[in-house]
Amino acid sequence: MALTQRKQINAPQAVARRPSNAATILTGTGTYNVTPSMGGATGGGSDTAIGVITTAPKNKAVLVRRDNGRALERAGGDRIYGRLTFAANVFTLTLYVSDGAGGEAAYVPVAGDALNNVAIDMIYIEIVKFENVNPTDAVNLLDSLDDVAVDPNSHQSDYDVFTNQAANTVAFVLTNTPKVKSVAMIINGQVQTPVLDFTVAAATITYTARHFPIALSDEIVISYDR
Repeated sequence: MALTQRKQINAPQAVARRPSNAATILTGTGTYNVTPSMGGATGGGSDTAIGVITTAPKNKAVLVRRDNGRALERAGGDRIYGRLTFAANVFTLTLYVSDGAGGEAAYVPVAGDALNNVAIDMIYIEIVKFENVNPTDAVNLLDSLDDVAVDPNSHQSDYDVFTNQAANTVAFVLTNTPKVKSVAMIINGQVQTPVLDFTVAAATITYTARHFPIALSDEIVISYDR
């Protein structure tokens, strides 16, 4: 095995994090203190700075229900996502939905959405130095921040969650047709490499199984712009 050069492990890298039980959604509440789930992380991450990305537009967090592993949605099927901010040592998760015109709108759950007391996980991006993380964090290495953190003012961002798929499934059909270079595929928290690990054809994402086949228990999150 070839040795990794010191300059490679010392460079800022991006990893996808998924803390369990990040928050519990409450009717009438659109912001949540998620500091206890952040494991002592700090904010202010960027292309060159270490920390969780907490500056728009790259501070997006994908939200997943803990009871069924599916994407968090309001009544009518609109996906709910979050944005993380950091101030006075507190991480705040603010809920958003697409405004249907390429932007976004802050979201506050209402009784009709039937989300009261729904526990959620979140997937967010943290910038780290390879030398400072546990070896298992290496599998979450991202090739590009822009694969999953996008500008909501120029396009709509979306994601689909696939669970309980048949073993060895390779084709995943998205709800909407994505912009090809915007697609990010995450399997059990492991970010896949475009072209090598998956390909995009219209709304179908084809997994190449380069490293491992899909198992029944796997969770696949596909984030994209449209």
